[in-house]
Amino acid sequence: MATTQQQPVQHIQQLQSTNPVEVYSALRTIKNAIIGSNAKKTLYYQLQIIPHVSSLLALDDTDVQIRVQATTIVSSLAHKGEDVAQQLVDGGVMEALIGQVMPGTDAALMEASERALNALLGYKGIRMGAEEHTHTMVPYLLSIITEAKESSRMFEMRMHARVELAVLILEKLCVTEARQFTVANTGAMDLLAPLLQRGYPRLQVATLRAFAALSYENMEISRALAT
Repeated sequence: MATTQQQPVQHIQQLQSTNPVEVYSALRTIKNAIIGSNAKKTLYYQLQIIPHVSSLLALDDTDVQIRVQATTIVSSLAHKGEDVAQQLVDGGVMEALIGQVMPGTDAALMEASERALNALLGYKGIRMGAEEHTHTMVPYLLSIITEAKESSRMFEMRMHARVELAVLILEKLCVTEARQFTVANTGAMDLLAPLLQRGYPRLQVATLRAFAALSYENMEISRALAT
C-alpha cells in the first residue's frame, strides 16, 4: 500500500495516463486536497502540478469534466500568491480559461473558469498584462449582467453570485485609461447602475468598486457618472 508521502507523487504520475478516468480521479483527489490547505498547495506545486494542468487545458480534446477539475485547481493555486499565479499565466492558462467562457461552453466549466479568471486577475501584474484579452472579456462579462437582468432567476442567490463575479472581474480590468474607456464605451455604466438597487449587499459593493475603478483619475468618465 502506498504511504501518505508516496500518494501525491502517484497522483501527479496518474495525470500522464492515457485513461481519462484515471486522469479525472487524480485531478479530483488533488483538487479536494489543496482547497483550503496551503500546505497541500505547496506540496503539489513542488511536484510540478502547474505544467500538468496547463497541458490538459491546452488540449482541444480534453474532456469537459477533466477541464472542470483542472480549472478548479488553477483557481485554488492562484490564491497561493502572485508568483504562482504568474507561472499559471506563463503556462497559457489565461488563454485556455477565456476559451472556456465562450458561448456554448458547459455551464459548470464556464463558472469554474470565471472563478479562476477572477483569482488570477487579483494581482496587479497580471491585470496589467491582460491587455490583449480585454476586448474579448468585457463583452462576455457584460452579457452575463444582461442575461441576468432579463432572467426570471435574477433574484436567486446563485444568479446574484455569478453577476457579482462578473462585476468583480470587470473592475479588475479597469487598470489603465484606455481600458476604462473600453469598458465605458460598451455601455457598462448603464448596465451596472441598476445593480445598486438589488437587495444583495455583496453585489452592491462589487458594483461600487467597479464604478470606482472605472472612474479612477478619469475626469471624463467621472463627469458621465455624475450626470
